[in-house]
Amino acid sequence: MEGELMENGKSIAPQNMLETALSADFDATKAIAQAEKRVAFLKQIAVVSLKMTTEEDWTNEGGKPYLQSSGAEKLKPLWGIYVKPGTVRFEREDDEGHPAFTCTGVMGSTITHEESEFVGGRSAKDTFFSHQASCDILDVKKAAYSNLEVNGITRLLGLRNLTWDQLKAANLNIEKIGKVERDTSGMEKEEIDKARLKHFGECLDALCETREKAIEKLYEMTTFTGRDGKTITGIKSLKAIKSNKQLNKLTHDIHEAMKKAGVTIPEMPKAPAPENKNGGGNDPGNS
Repeated sequence: MEGELMENGKSIAPQNMLETALSADFDATKAIAQAEKRVAFLKQIAVVSLKMTTEEDWTNEGGKPYLQSSGAEKLKPLWGIYVKPGTVRFEREDDEGHPAFTCTGVMGSTITHEESEFVGGRSAKDTFFSHQASCDILDVKKAAYSNLEVNGITRLLGLRNLTWDQLKAANLNIEKIGKVERDTSGMEKEEIDKARLKHFGECLDALCETREKAIEKLYEMTTFTGRDGKTITGIKSLKAIKSNKQLNKLTHDIHEAMKKAGVTIPEMPKAPAPENKNGGGNDPGNS
């Protein structure tokens, strides 16, 4: 099997390594030297891999760096990463009525000669899907496959349990890496761009004559009908905005409404605003 330690043409698998070490023809010094070379090689792989990525390819989850699919895609051709044909299989297990998939497959590298089975999974309850008006089951299935690839690539290349110092050493500015937090229910909670949130609040105030009308406008903009014909209730506070994707869409919509009304649009922020414990923005639901 690819990736196994070999001695005199024989496999030195963990389960028979002690037995092999005790045999007369086993060269322990050679095996240890081989293992040390392998460790050094894997460390160098991680260093080179990190330099191929940018800040946008990483997320800060619970204070730890995690590689996203965009970064994993960059590393596939570099290290000859492949998914073995005919090994990918999907299992659907709905999560509280939401479609969810587990994806399993064998992946390997033509450079390191490692090959193993990996698992990925995604649910329509995940942050990326939870803020969409509708969720295509095929999209969830594709996301599960993408998660499989990320898991396989990071493990094959030794990119698990990395430190921020390792990313800094690769000239990555960790201050530019977005954060994903989890609330008490265990669900992912994306960190919202406070400067853009503040801008959206200013736009609401500029378009609406009173705070009450601003709340009504926000509720109207975030209420929609799902594919099943059911009405999804809108929000009445900026703090209820759950993702930057949702914020970007709302900002686009409010800009269009302001143009039609002939209202001047406040200047868009060019850089993230300083940390604001109150969440930023003139929240129509705060008063």
